[in-house]
Amino acid sequence: MRILDFNMKRYDIPLVKPIIINNQKLHHRSGVIIFLTTSSGLIGYGEAAPLPYFHKENLDEVISQLAQLKNTISNLKVSSELLAFDGGLSDLLSINIFPSVRFAIETAIFNLLIQQDRNFSGSKTADIGVNGLAMGNTDDLVSEVDSLLKQGYFSIKIKIGKRPLEEDIKIIQALQKITTGKAILRLDANRSWQLEEAVTFGTRISPGGIEYIEEPTKSIEGHIAFFKKTKIPIALDETLAEKVYDNIKDVEHIKAFVLKPSIIGGFERTAQLVRFAQKNNITPVISSTFQSSIALKAMAIFAAKMGITNTPIGLDTLKWFAEDLPVNPLKIKNGKINIQRILKDPAELRMDLLKDI
Repeated sequence: MRILDFNMKRYDIPLVKPIIINNQKLHHRSGVIIFLTTSSGLIGYGEAAPLPYFHKENLDEVISQLAQLKNTISNLKVSSELLAFDGGLSDLLSINIFPSVRFAIETAIFNLLIQQDRNFSGSKTADIGVNGLAMGNTDDLVSEVDSLLKQGYFSIKIKIGKRPLEEDIKIIQALQKITTGKAILRLDANRSWQLEEAVTFGTRISPGGIEYIEEPTKSIEGHIAFFKKTKIPIALDETLAEKVYDNIKDVEHIKAFVLKPSIIGGFERTAQLVRFAQKNNITPVISSTFQSSIALKAMAIFAAKMGITNTPIGLDTLKWFAEDLPVNPLKIKNGKINIQRILKDPAELRMDLLKDI
């Protein structure tokens, strides 16, 4: 199958409530949708949406790089062998591509191959659990988590480390009371603490019902020391984007890899980390960076393709969007995504939300 045409359009979607990224408020979400058209008339969609204050590249840089890649991509030949994610995509694309750009291109190619492959193995997977995301302030957080429980979520992610330490301790203790026996808690500290603070937090709360804490300190050595003192498992996130996972020898303290394909740089590199995790008895958790359903659906199908459907994935971000790009947005029901439904959804976009570049 050969790609004959490459086009891109921009979107700017307001958020129903601001997202706080590295202490900065984000009131709208912007990105680029690429369209890859094949000789048989199939169209594959990809989304490049660098998250401000999080991605190193910005949207203008993404648009410029995509424009430079247009001629190369317009003549690519792709085949189902690429679905093995074993190096074929890297051979097709330059190594010096922004992570969000590589993710968009690989997503569009993945989308084309899934449309072509009617026997795609992911269609045998019924449901994947979704990790409910609660990001309210302290006063709203208990009611927000209670609402997620009523919606059927059985895994809930809470951001910690930005409040005063005592406040974080009290809110997590309160949340443990209402989630016990109903849902697990995944905590994300975003490297906010010094080791002493992290240990104080970990020793003051009960480990019951907490699956892991993401990046409590800035260093791997701090993670190991935290685990030894608290016995609360660690999840890696930012560390993986820095590509230092090959240097991790002691993995006893690591419970999970939180894998953001748009940060890591596409599905192929994410697949490498999934395999590394599985080899070392680490749970791989696919996660988004506040993207539209174009990216979220692709990530859910990728998780099915990689056989990692037994743990909730981090795709509960659409509730921040005032509108969504696909005519058929991603649906989460009882805390789960139905893969078969995604595969059957018509690939049709809201063109009224897209602008020419």
